[in-house]
Order: sequence, then C-alpha cells, then structure tokens
Amino acid sequence: MEENYFKLRKAWVFRKNKFDLGPPFNIEPIHISGYFVMRIFHLSERDYLPFYKYHRQYYFENNSNGTDKEFLTKVLEFIDKDIKSRETLHYYNTLSKTRIYKLLKFREILKKVDQWELTLTDKERSQ
Repeated sequence: MEENYFKLRKAWVFRKNKFDLGPPFNIEPIHISGYFVMRIFHLSERDYLPFYKYHRQYYFENNSNGTDKEFLTKVLEFIDKDIKSRETLHYYNTLSKTRIYKLLKFREILKKVDQWELTLTDKERSQ
C-alpha cells in the first residue's frame, strides 16, 4: 500500500512537480519503491531534503494517523534494500557504485529529520 506514502504522477501527463514519481506511461503502483529510488538518481543533492519533505507532506495528506517516524522508516527501508541489492548483485559495476554513493548521500541528509536515530549505522551506534 505504498501508494499512500508517495505521490505518483498521472500517466500520459507531464510531471506537475519534479518530485512526482513514475514513468510517463504504464505506471504500476507495485513498483513505487523503485520509482522512489530512481527519482533520487535524477536529483541534485540540494533537492534531497525538499524531495523527502514533498512526499512526507503527501503521506500526511493521505494518512491521518501517520507519523514522521513511520514515514522515515518506510523511506529508509527502500533505500537500504536498494543499497544492499546493488552491493550484492552489481558491486563492481560503475553505475551501481555511483548510485550507491547517491543513496548513501540521501541517507545522510535524512539525519537532519531523524529524531529517533533510525539513520544511524551499527558502527555509529557503537561509538
């Protein structure tokens, strides 16, 4: 039910906001986690936090009982899953290394909104 977390674009319509997710046509809600991650690859680092906040706002509009912590947890789940997949399957691929780097930078930016220490790695926790 990730459709309630992230704003998909309308099929066959120009993107109304550069942060909307999905391809121009054949949008499949089942792929929303992939659309979210792929959008990060096309953003500059200065857009990471506004991108996160844009989708968080959408989440609150569609989930009256939603919490910041729940939303951040879902975002981190998608990011961490994609990083692990790229490290496992395509680690030596240059494009994968670039994308892992971008995802780690995005994850680092999320520390600004993390009040629950969800973004801390095991190494950071032990220090």
